[in-house]
Amino acid sequence: MWLSIFLNSPIFLLLIALILLLVWIRKNQNYFKDRKIPYLKSPVILGAYADVALGRKGVYRTIEHIYNDIKFKDEKYFGIFVFHKPGLFVKDLDIIKQMLITDFNSFNNRYVASNIHDPLGYYQLFLLKNPLWKTIRSKMTPFFSSVKLKASYNLIEKLGRDLNHYVTVRFNDAHKKVEFDLKNLTDYFFVDVIASIAYGVEANTIKNSGGEFYEAAHSIFDVKNFWRGLEMSSMFLVPQISKYFGFQIFSKLTTKFFYDVMPDVIAERKRSKIRRNDLIDTLIELENELIPEHDSHTKLDIMLGQVGIFLGAGYETSSSTASFTLYELSKQPDLQNILRDEIKNALRKNEGKVTYEMVSNSTEMPFLHQIVLETLRMYSVLSTIDRECTNSITIDNGRFTIPKGMPITIPLFALCRDEKYFENSLKYDPYRFAPENIHKIPPLLQNVSFGLGQRNCIGERLGLIQTKTVLIMILKDFKIEANERTPESIEFEKKAMIINSAKRLLVDFVQEPVI
Repeated sequence: MWLSIFLNSPIFLLLIALILLLVWIRKNQNYFKDRKIPYLKSPVILGAYADVALGRKGVYRTIEHIYNDIKFKDEKYFGIFVFHKPGLFVKDLDIIKQMLITDFNSFNNRYVASNIHDPLGYYQLFLLKNPLWKTIRSKMTPFFSSVKLKASYNLIEKLGRDLNHYVTVRFNDAHKKVEFDLKNLTDYFFVDVIASIAYGVEANTIKNSGGEFYEAAHSIFDVKNFWRGLEMSSMFLVPQISKYFGFQIFSKLTTKFFYDVMPDVIAERKRSKIRRNDLIDTLIELENELIPEHDSHTKLDIMLGQVGIFLGAGYETSSSTASFTLYELSKQPDLQNILRDEIKNALRKNEGKVTYEMVSNSTEMPFLHQIVLETLRMYSVLSTIDRECTNSITIDNGRFTIPKGMPITIPLFALCRDEKYFENSLKYDPYRFAPENIHKIPPLLQNVSFGLGQRNCIGERLGLIQTKTVLIMILKDFKIEANERTPESIEFEKKAMIINSAKRLLVDFVQEPVI
């Protein structure tokens, strides 16, 4: 009788569930051991990113710490646990090339994902899965062509002049130096650029030192907000749980902004039949080919997903690169003087104008190009390149078979700071990318910050063009100097998934035109 009662009691059922859970955990934890693959031992459930989940470290330093673990010094790859799931941490450049380029079809999805209850995040190109990813990518690629960007460069150049004016009017006879927050300043420019060339909208962020477009963009990556930090970390590190907690790639403020504003922009463009050859025109052309993957989703969701990622990725990544560049130049005035001399010569050659050729052709301003590449190396916009194995495949001459569904971590940030590939890797040295030196860098790492293979950053060309433009527009009229409030070194924001400084990048601007 008592046995019968016990067997039917909640305690017995809970005990059975606990035993099954422990058996599953043990089997899961032995995944790599059973296959004789070295692996990182880490806390059950939280896995390799326990320090990130508990707020002890940021993802950048965590990736760097794992990469430099002495136990794996000579390993091409090793096992990690992404939350509870066995994953592969890959260090070997040949295997990385195999995954991203040679055998792309077996790694054509990102592991990072949004949940189906967040259609704006679910459909944005960066996270989108095949085959819809391929359809949208192929249709959007022409928007980023050199022909299209050259046609819209007058808008970028004009906004660069607006930013230059914004800085200039803050000087007067009593102020020979004016302090600026580099991140805020460059944010204004890039939000205006994206709003103009992508949406055909004058956001006036520079003019107003902010505005609704700026707030919508800034809110995406506002990880100082605890909930946003938790959402972003979970999306990137443990995407499986996002649907259970209702996590979103875009904040509620950003989501509301896009659904309130952009449908009217799209409708007006259709009504007026005015063509601006921008992202809105591209999405309208694509609309008839879009097929939502879930009954609750609409074609508008897919279109707005691209609108959202264009603003988020287009402004934040370039702003980080530009602000870190100016910060480094404030610490190394010799490099800044060389770059300002190059700017002076280029302006004289072009009658004082900043032209598309100056920022699109690396041979026009080679030192500027080297500087941007060095910033992208030292301050990789993303800490990792992630992939999901979509077809089981064997690597390392048959030593290990990667099963379908396994997450892959390629430690971009750590690779770009590895002394094996970059001598004095913590030194900001643009000369490493000079023609006479670049052969010392493995070809795979010479320009890896935008990704590699078919899923590289679709906006790479635009990112370089707008970043170079803002650097020229500032440095042609102002010297940048470190002051007592400029950080001695960069400490990364712990909760940031896209690289960001934990401290404000405050520097002095000194009015000193090159011509």
